[in-house]
Amino acid sequence: RQRYLIKQAMQIYRWRGTRRGLRFYIHLFTGLPLDEHLPELQKHISIFEITGRGFVLGEAELGLNASAGGGRPFHFIVRIRNDLQTSLDLVLIHQIIEREKPAFCTYDLEII
Repeated sequence: RQRYLIKQAMQIYRWRGTRRGLRFYIHLFTGLPLDEHLPELQKHISIFEITGRGFVLGEAELGLNASAGGGRPFHFIVRIRNDLQTSLDLVLIHQIIEREKPAFCTYDLEII
């Protein structure tokens, strides 16, 4: 594992502060798969932003695409699907996210 990390050091450094880099770091410490071939919401480690135009009359559908007041800027959600039943160190995961996210961003962590 150490040899792999050394070999990938430049690539890992380029990913710093990105969704891909954060997912990779969480993968390293939890052992959950990266699932690169799956859509974002089906991955074991998914990272996404809530985006939308808010509540627009004639377009909004309650429960689907409506939000009052718009979303929180620079906010993302890290969702970990632990169907492999591995033990997760939540304190460590929070530390990883805090260190790897851009400083101005906020986040929520969801364990499913």
